[in-house]
Amino acid sequence: MSEKRYQVFISSTYEDLKEERKAVEQTIIRAGDFPVGMEAFPAADEEQFEFIKTIISQCDYYVLIIAGRYGSLAPDGKSYTEKEYDYAVEIGVPVLVMLRDERGELPANKTEDHPEKRAKLEAFIATVSDGRLRKGWTTTDGLKLAIREALDYAKATKHRPGWIRGDQSSSQETLERLVAVQEENERLKQVLAEAKPQVAVPENLAGLDTFITLTGKYSHTRPGQYSSTTSSIEIATSLGEIFELLAPHLMQAKPDRTVGPIICEGVWRRFNTGNRSGRSFVMTDELFQTIKIQLMALNLVSVKTAKTVGGGVNLFWSLTDMGMQEMVRRRAMTTEQ
Repeated sequence: MSEKRYQVFISSTYEDLKEERKAVEQTIIRAGDFPVGMEAFPAADEEQFEFIKTIISQCDYYVLIIAGRYGSLAPDGKSYTEKEYDYAVEIGVPVLVMLRDERGELPANKTEDHPEKRAKLEAFIATVSDGRLRKGWTTTDGLKLAIREALDYAKATKHRPGWIRGDQSSSQETLERLVAVQEENERLKQVLAEAKPQVAVPENLAGLDTFITLTGKYSHTRPGQYSSTTSSIEIATSLGEIFELLAPHLMQAKPDRTVGPIICEGVWRRFNTGNRSGRSFVMTDELFQTIKIQLMALNLVSVKTAKTVGGGVNLFWSLTDMGMQEMVRRRAMTTEQ
């Protein structure tokens, strides 16, 4: 008699349940089955969700872990976790709900601070609790036990196709199914890797030795006066000097709105001759955008949109590999110094 193995999709919010997801994965593997989760995929978006739906449709069981977070919202206002659940229910994949007990004892960083998302979480919990196999847990060990019991019960009462070893099957159907999933996964990875747009860079692109004039304003207080005065200022420098000042700050990604002040502060400190008492120099937005585009064109910085901790979207600056090399070349001390 052949022995089946089952593919189990793990769905949950991610950042607050990393440890719990790992525990569930280990439990599923020790049971002889195959866990599948969001760790295998890039950050959630609508296009990626369409691919995840194909993976859910190939799974035998769907495990939903809920604690204190509702998760990132899709354009329709639902979290991607709830959309995964809805799809599993729609296509008839058995759902095993692991609901965190005593959620009021969770730390603040593992709960929703927005009233609307808290309300959506409670509504989601009410939905999944209606007529579903549900287990409670409060600790990681308790979650392991709950998932093992729920999975054993589901296998006994909700029969699924599962997977059979190639040497135990009279046909190649199972092997072909596995190979197809692997090939589709590799194909999607390749598509995502090649999806970066190609930007045409001018052949006569200005380099880091190009001098530019930073035009802006600064505030200062004249001797004998209490109120500050705002004056115009022009500071001549090179793009290379600006990059040299900025680069160390970009070894970790920085939000776009913080980069301009970093440049202004660095330029002011380096070029202020000491006869100005103020330090609130602010360059024009047009100049800031020009500097951004030029450093991107030189492949020294990368500026991309990414999700923030609060679930929003923002632009973030970071160094490219070439930018890292250029920073080290310019900033590292040598024995001649």
